[in-house]
Amino acid sequence: MANPLSLTKGIDENDNHKIMGKCVEVLLGCDGIYLLKDWVTSRVARAEFQIENIYGISVVFQEG
Repeated sequence: MANPLSLTKGIDENDNHKIMGKCVEVLLGCDGIYLLKDWVTSRVARAEFQIENIYGISVVFQEG
């Protein structure tokens, strides 16, 4: 399991393009993603969901 905070060490915290690029790179190597119950309020989580749909990566939603 990958924690996005640990994946972006060494990348300027204000460089959103590089941070998102790294996250997408790692996401494409995952078997699945887990989305928290309020994921729709996060722009990044919505992008991850779209990538999941395009590439057929499984998704598990938090209940509640």
